[in-house]
Amino acid sequence: MMTTDTAVMLARYSDWADQTLFSAMAALPAGAIAQPRQTLFQSMIGTLNHNHVVDLIWRAHLLGQTHGFSTRRDVLYPQFTELVAAQTALNQWYLDWAGNKRPTA
Repeated sequence: MMTTDTAVMLARYSDWADQTLFSAMAALPAGAIAQPRQTLFQSMIGTLNHNHVVDLIWRAHLLGQTHGFSTRRDVLYPQFTELVAAQTALNQWYLDWAGNKRPTA
C-alpha cells in the first residue's frame, strides 16, 4: 500500500504538471486549443477532457462508487477556462484525499 507521503507527493506533482500545462496552453493563439487535430481525442481540449474524465473515474473507484461513464471521450468542458477550473478543483480533491482527509464526492 502507498504511504500518505507518497500519495501527497504524487497528487502535488499531478497538480503542478496540470498547472504548468494549462499556463503554456493559455499562451497559445486563439482557437488553437479547440482546433481539430488528427488524434484520438480530436483536439487538445478533447485530450484534456479525457484526462479529466479518467481522474473522475479514479475518484469514483477510490470512493467505491460507480462513475457513470461509458466512454473516456466525453467532452464535459468544451471551454478551456471551465476545464481548468474543474480540473483544479478535482486536483484539490486528490490532494485532500491523499492527505488522509478522505473527502466525499
